[in-house]
Amino acid sequence: EGWFRPGWSGFLPEGTQPPPPPSGPPADLAVKVTKTGDMWAHRSNSPERHWNELVADRTSEAPASFQYMADHESFLPRDRALARCAMHLLLDVAAPEKDETFLAMLDHEVSTPEHGMPDADPLPLVFARAIGGVPEVEAYEALPLAEAMAVIGHPEIAERLRELGASGMAAVADHRQQSAWLYDQWEMESEERLAVWTEILGAEYFQQLHEWKLVSGALDRVTGAGLEAAKSYPSKERARLRVAEAYWGAASPGS
Repeated sequence: EGWFRPGWSGFLPEGTQPPPPPSGPPADLAVKVTKTGDMWAHRSNSPERHWNELVADRTSEAPASFQYMADHESFLPRDRALARCAMHLLLDVAAPEKDETFLAMLDHEVSTPEHGMPDADPLPLVFARAIGGVPEVEAYEALPLAEAMAVIGHPEIAERLRELGASGMAAVADHRQQSAWLYDQWEMESEERLAVWTEILGAEYFQQLHEWKLVSGALDRVTGAGLEAAKSYPSKERARLRVAEAYWGAASPGS
């Protein structure tokens, strides 16, 4: 129970007085408005990858961060702006002048062997290698399935595999090798085989989520170094070279 007036967004509990109705001439309105709303959504800032905004954001109390995005699955406009800027650095501004670029790593035809699992590398692993390598990702990729799931708090996957008669898979690391292992279990019933296949896909999903968290720290480091090397968008060659040098200087050893 209470009072409201159409067009007024407030609400008053019963027994209180409403505000007086509006009176007098309307307030002067701006005759020209160029930008309103969320600056991270302004299309006019997209050609320069929100560079100026991201540079200013780095001095805020909680700057945009791939680590935060990975930990909280945050995809706000500011997060997406950082992601587009990072891709621009990786693909263009800081792209190495060699064959093993990020695009070259992706540019191969994927085949699917008879066991049914495509032979492509996990995308977080490709990103890690493209920014000079992330040792934590390589080390995690090498763990057997049971250990890898225990690290990220999903030991139930290995337990279900044992219940399904696929305990041998717990010692296999790569999901493509796990699929090949399953293909050779010709005596396994179709229902169990499908359940094991589902567990392989689930394990790889959780594994890639964890690897993104490992990659995100390196992405924050190299992208941040690039932003700090130029206070405005690096449109000139000298500025681009300075950004690229800072970018790879912050990358992992071996880049």
